[in-house]
Amino acid sequence: MKKREFNKITKELLNKKTGLFSVEKITSLELDMKKELCNYLVKNRHPVILEFIPIYKDYIDWLSAMGYLYYYKNNFFTFLGTSEHSKLFKGNNHAI
Repeated sequence: MKKREFNKITKELLNKKTGLFSVEKITSLELDMKKELCNYLVKNRHPVILEFIPIYKDYIDWLSAMGYLYYYKNNFFTFLGTSEHSKLFKGNNHAI
């Protein structure tokens, strides 16, 4: 997936009033699309919103192998990320 395609898809997932991702729109995505979005985020070393993660056991194991071991929370979402993302969330994290 290219950056342009990723931006186009994520723009469609935004709530127009709040400017945040709509959980309903994310959960309605097909598993293959979720996998592509999640792969793009992991490839570029970004934290991943839990709703973006497709429910495949092997995929969760792969994320762990890539170093995505920590849960982070902000006011709106829960993320899965690496230890280097802890600076973004200022201590609101815990390991799996």
